[in-house]
This record gives sequence, structure tokens and C-alpha cells, in this order.
Amino acid sequence: ILFQNDLESLRGDMGLSGFPDRDLHHRFTSEFLPAFFLRKRDYNKTVATKGWNPLAIEQVYYSGALFREYPGPWQVLKKESGGVLKNVATRRDRFKLREVKQMLKEAFGLSEEEGSTDQLLRGEAGTFWEKLKPGTWWEQEESYGAEASSNWRR
Repeated sequence: ILFQNDLESLRGDMGLSGFPDRDLHHRFTSEFLPAFFLRKRDYNKTVATKGWNPLAIEQVYYSGALFREYPGPWQVLKKESGGVLKNVATRRDRFKLREVKQMLKEAFGLSEEEGSTDQLLRGEAGTFWEKLKPGTWWEQEESYGAEASSNWRR
């Protein structure tokens, strides 16, 4: 049993100068089966406001979390007013971080219109950005074959 709240942050640093090689994830950290996982995130998005000024914009803040309590499924949770977390998506395998953000945007009604300039510039899922950089390095499917285990995703 390992209690490591920052394993996700440490995984993100692997391969950088002065940090362990990414192979450490493939050989070691991929072996861990998350019994309890909570990754909370706060996001914001700039949106045009409706009204007389076409240049008026505002910041919209939204929050949520990726959660799992073994043996239950992975869940994307939306943070509602009062700090209450509400389930917006569930599945057996772990969600990619980009998927979590996209699902939260949809839950808050902040999705981009399909094919819009904003969707292209923000790098939303499904655009050429998704093909160019399909998520964090450890979530890219081509790295799955190098892992000693898929436990961290199950």
C-alpha cells in the first residue's frame, strides 16, 4: 500500500532534465492499482457576453474532479454550488485528462460549436490538435505497449 497524493504530478515530470526517465512509469508506477483516487481541477474559459458590446468578454470558472474508489468505476465529477460534487460520467477504465476537461465543459454548458474557430484554437478533442498531441505522454496509446501493467488505468 502506498499513499502518494502527488504521483500524478511526479509522473508528469518524468523524462525532464533532473528527473527520472519516463521508463520508470512503464516499469514501476504503472503497476499501482489506484484504490482511492481524487484529482481535483479548476478551469476557466473566456466567453463572449451577449449584449450591446460585441467585444465584451467574461471569464467563466468551473471545477470538477476525476474520482475512483476501488472496486468502483472511474467517475468525472462536476463541482456545483456549495461544493457538492455531482457525477457526470462513469466508466470502468480511467478517463484521459483531456476527456475529463471536455466532459466538465459539456456539463457546464461551455462546449464549443463543432468546427468553430474557438474549437480549433483551443485544441478541443476531435480537432487536429487531438491528433498532434493526444494528451499527456503517459495517456498516449503508443506508450501502453511499454507498460509493465495497465493497473493504473483500471
